[in-house]
Amino acid sequence: MYLCTRNLFHFAQNLYCMNKQPWLIFFLIGILSILVSCSQQNSSVNYRIGVSQCSDDAWRTKLNEEMQRELLFHPEISLEVRSADDDNERQAADIDYFINEKVDLLIVSPNEAAVLTPAVSKAYDAGIPVIVADRKVTGDKYTAFIGGDNLAVGKLMAQSLTMMLPEGGKVFELLGLPGSTPAELRHEGFIQGLGDKIENYEIIQAVGNWFRDQGEHITDSLRRLHPDVKMSLGQNDQMAIGAYQAAERLLPGNDIFIMGVDGLTGHGNGVEAIINNQIDASAVYATGGELIIQTAVKILQGKPFERNTALSTYMVDPLNAPLMNNIYQEVLREVDTVQMLKGRIDYFWHQHNLEQALLYT
Repeated sequence: MYLCTRNLFHFAQNLYCMNKQPWLIFFLIGILSILVSCSQQNSSVNYRIGVSQCSDDAWRTKLNEEMQRELLFHPEISLEVRSADDDNERQAADIDYFINEKVDLLIVSPNEAAVLTPAVSKAYDAGIPVIVADRKVTGDKYTAFIGGDNLAVGKLMAQSLTMMLPEGGKVFELLGLPGSTPAELRHEGFIQGLGDKIENYEIIQAVGNWFRDQGEHITDSLRRLHPDVKMSLGQNDQMAIGAYQAAERLLPGNDIFIMGVDGLTGHGNGVEAIINNQIDASAVYATGGELIIQTAVKILQGKPFERNTALSTYMVDPLNAPLMNNIYQEVLREVDTVQMLKGRIDYFWHQHNLEQALLYT
């Protein structure tokens, strides 16, 4: 629309210079007014959604991509995403920014539950609907919660441990960020899942803060102290992959079991690591980006919605990992097709607006 308007402006300007007819100026003003009006009517945004992410990693990248894809069906909604890079103060400032911007809805994944609860409560008290995603806050000042069942993830990890290592032995448990609800609940579910069998295992804990390099560094140190370890459990796939890299460097071809959490497809993630025989399994921790946007739309439109939604989990292993990867590749192809079709539709609408404007003139 901008190019068409600019070309029409230059055409009328040249025509005026050649003929010196004042009526051409009024013709130009009329055309530009109609074009701008048509463009604004078809590109109007009715709702603005702010997204405050606690971090910027592969899991959240996938979540953001899913939300953006779902918005292809809702052109009346705009989305602004801010990442705090694991900084509590920065995330609180991001939430204040969205409050001052008076967004219509706020989506928050808090870095630490207790620390970020006041900021989330402030947005809720300001009358902004708040969807808490992935990580919970304390209290009930939120509109909806959507996230994986971390207790179930921990129990699934315990079940896999007893299946892979029924005779017992030393186990590394690489924990995520202390104070975050996924780290706390996954450990709690893990202990609950082991039950009386916990006596068969010597569990050695270390904090990896969700990062691959920290998982590698910690595992390197622990393996030197405990060369007889039988299994490494990472609370996410990145720490589990880091554990593999350290183990492979210290003892190539070792038979240690390694399991992670997330089950993400794509380059450098858990499913690829399983296919490449780097880790043995991963508990899927669903992102739910499409569901988050669908819930947001229901809230904005005043329709009924579920206040608390726990996403299901299951285990990815060498048997089903290739299938998941094939499905992922097919989804990417379908998304490319949808985006191409949307681009064509937008182009035809621009052409239609231009023709209408010329016809009215």
